[in-house]
Amino acid sequence: MADISLVGAEHLLPKTLLDLVPLLGITAVEKLVSAYGGRHVYVPLPESLSDEHELVALLGWADARRLAGHCRGHRGGAWLKFPLARTARKRLRDAVIVHRHFVEKISVRDLVREYALDERQIYNILASVPLAAMAGVSPVRRDERQGDLFS
Repeated sequence: MADISLVGAEHLLPKTLLDLVPLLGITAVEKLVSAYGGRHVYVPLPESLSDEHELVALLGWADARRLAGHCRGHRGGAWLKFPLARTARKRLRDAVIVHRHFVEKISVRDLVREYALDERQIYNILASVPLAAMAGVSPVRRDERQGDLFS
């Protein structure tokens, strides 16, 4: 299945993740969602981080330290829940499918294989997007030789 990046779609993220974007950047937030999505994770104090800590391995020292400083609790670190960001990923996937089909002319059959969806799901995604939202790209090719019934 194609991997959908959240870059450029920060506005679709849940508030918990949206608050982390200015602090860490969208790429680091994507790493956190991929590694910890759907779970609570204990984020220790910055001084408790070490080279072996999983946050340091995942994000690097600078971002791990920033995250730990941001999550500092009254008596130590804090538990942070990382949402799965399903809605954001689904909306992005759907937008990519629409673009790939109508602009890049990728067939429904190929999209079914690439995104591990069935044909009905692909057709529903394609049908759910208003034509105006497709930036002037219409799925119906109009024959210029054909007259317009309603003009």
